[in-house]
Amino acid sequence: RRRPLRRRARPARRRARRHGLSSVRLLQSDATALDAERAIAELGGAADLVVATYTLSIMSDPAAAWVRALEAAAPDARLAIVDM
Repeated sequence: RRRPLRRRARPARRRARRHGLSSVRLLQSDATALDAERAIAELGGAADLVVATYTLSIMSDPAAAWVRALEAAAPDARLAIVDM
């Protein structure tokens, strides 16, 4: 059963608070429909870290999804891909 995107981000938000990471802002989004300007506005600036977990192998156009993600990322952002 799929949980809504916001509900799936809750554990990460709790871990950030528990570790005192008050400057961490999390945004979970559908990579194929990411609006970079909206993401930057929600985050309060460009993303420092972009993470994709177990999704790229099932996307019809993973390159397009990464283009969208990189549009929302800072020039020196780190990228993390976990996909098997």
